[in-house]
Amino acid sequence: MAPLEIRMGAFGKSNGTVREVCALADELEPSMLNFLSNHGFKNYEVSSGDVSDMAQQAICETLRSAGINQADVDLVFFITESFWDCDARTSGEGAPHHFRNGFLNKVLLEAGLERAKPYATWGAACGSLMPALDLARSLMCLNKGQNALVVASDRSPPGSSRVSPSGSVLFSDVACSCLLSSDQLPGFRLGDIITVPSRRMLEQGEQASFAAIAESVLAAMRELDLAVQARSG
Repeated sequence: MAPLEIRMGAFGKSNGTVREVCALADELEPSMLNFLSNHGFKNYEVSSGDVSDMAQQAICETLRSAGINQADVDLVFFITESFWDCDARTSGEGAPHHFRNGFLNKVLLEAGLERAKPYATWGAACGSLMPALDLARSLMCLNKGQNALVVASDRSPPGSSRVSPSGSVLFSDVACSCLLSSDQLPGFRLGDIITVPSRRMLEQGEQASFAAIAESVLAAMRELDLAVQARSG
């Protein structure tokens, strides 16, 4: 029996207010500002809506692009670190409860995805995307669903800095989504997902310098290359 082919496409995105990176000159080192500008990072986005509003925008765009109905979505994978924005201010509940009641349930109902099985990953910032894709692909290969929606939504708290303590990360308010399907879908074939943990990056944290973080990323990429070569032979 031939292995199941999973394809990824129909990418969607929320629509925020676009602002120029140069407006953050007081927060960014001149060298970092030049680096961002020279590598195409000239803008960032700010959203007046919460993470559920942004997720809803991205999901609608993905479903429209894929040309499928909400009832055709079997699995939904949510990724966020913005628990502060999940309506816990009045509920007094802990993170799992207000994430479910203030974000998860709201998005599922408003997007018409109440029959889809929900999953969520968080705790690794942007690194949470790969476990979500890996889990989605694995469940689909086990015939647990034909169509899986993956959506990530995050925004910065009002008044917080748009720049990480190290000056190496610039934060936007944005939600992005895509569809994974075992049916014919224009896009990319999703093969094996290989990840490499980096102890050095865990030890450094966000307070490390940009140069130190860049060195750790390059070291992790070299380890990843070796792991890919070992898997592919």
